[in-house]
Amino acid sequence: MSDKQRKCVLFMGNSLLDMSAKCDLKLLEKYNLKVDDNCEAEDYQLPIFDTLLAMPDVITTPGGSAQNSSRIAQQLLIDKTGAESVYFVGSIGNDKTGQILEELVRSAKVRTLYYYHPTLGTGVSAGMVTSDTNRTLMANIGASKSMPVEFLDTDAVRQALDNSIIHFVESYFVNHSPLTVLSLAKISQTLNKNFFLSLSATYIVSQHFPKLMQLMPYTDAVFANDSEAKTFYTHLTGLKTDDTKLVAKSIAKIEKTKQTDSLWAGIKRCVFITRGAETVIVAKYMSTEEVTVDEYPVPKIELKGDTIGAGDAFVGGVVSHLVCGHSIEESAKFGIEIAGQVCQNRGCVLTIK
Repeated sequence: MSDKQRKCVLFMGNSLLDMSAKCDLKLLEKYNLKVDDNCEAEDYQLPIFDTLLAMPDVITTPGGSAQNSSRIAQQLLIDKTGAESVYFVGSIGNDKTGQILEELVRSAKVRTLYYYHPTLGTGVSAGMVTSDTNRTLMANIGASKSMPVEFLDTDAVRQALDNSIIHFVESYFVNHSPLTVLSLAKISQTLNKNFFLSLSATYIVSQHFPKLMQLMPYTDAVFANDSEAKTFYTHLTGLKTDDTKLVAKSIAKIEKTKQTDSLWAGIKRCVFITRGAETVIVAKYMSTEEVTVDEYPVPKIELKGDTIGAGDAFVGGVVSHLVCGHSIEESAKFGIEIAGQVCQNRGCVLTIK
């Protein structure tokens, strides 16, 4: 395997365009929206996204958890590899919104591998600002929710899968395309690649636990926040606990069909659990059947932005370090550092010092 191949990583998840614009209450009233509401768009509300996109002060950024992580990872890898080392697989529509999104992601030097849905529009998430303190949020995941499993067999995607040492997928994708995710997991194992999974949200864990368990035998690393991990533990054992170390151990020790040695030797599975400003818990399930658990402190920072993209940035930092040959300990610490830097900005934006 060449050095260039070893430092490649592939992400798969929802492809969304985030937009934010100032608007008046009349626009909200027209589409039956309430101030500070947070909802998914109904069919009669969909035209509002085109209206917002046409506003002169609209701010557009790529969104979606895995897509955010892909941008952060590429930003961190570009100086180390001198090449576009990150692929992103997702689904968008054949529309102006999709064109804008693809241009934004490609401008971040991420290699986009989009399935272009023939009828559904590109997924969007809109923030409508009506005052300094009021923001109404509405989303329509659109084409993101529909990727045929056959897309993984296209030549471009197959080459990217072969080139990448890590295949990462968000569990939001399990919500609508479970067979596609399971197919990716099996392909990863066949190719002796590392399959990484983020649990994404507590409701995903609760509603789709059996589907997530289907993935676990193929999963080399799990990423979760504290509430997601504890929800998973409750469904796994039927018990509740506040012991995050126990939770990490329990997830790590779920049966695995095969040990993947392309990234690390002697480790069956690694579990990363973030807990906001508290320590990050990392469990390692060794080939000797032993499970080790470590804690990594999160330095106190002055919050100048927000924490919206912190989890995605943590993943991007960890993955970018791992593919360059760093240890799990070094990668966890680096992920914490990158998450802290992102918290100095609005949204999932990294300003490298």
